[in-house]
Amino acid sequence: LTPEQKAALEAAIERGYYEEPRQQSVTEIAKDVGVSRSTFQYRLNRAEAWLAQQFAADSLGADLDVDLDLEDVEFIQ
Repeated sequence: LTPEQKAALEAAIERGYYEEPRQQSVTEIAKDVGVSRSTFQYRLNRAEAWLAQQFAADSLGADLDVDLDLEDVEFIQ
């Protein structure tokens, strides 16, 4: 993770973005941390993609030497 991606993820966690129901929206968090909504959303999306790849590598034994297209990943609910 880049420092910006890590900071976005930490801000989202601290502000209850992953709580049910959400405590703050992307727009609210972006305003709090002083970046545009699109910049914050991009950084958060990249951090989440990195986490998903790490999970796949650690738990699912996926080969990460190939590019992972998240649209091709089926999530089990």
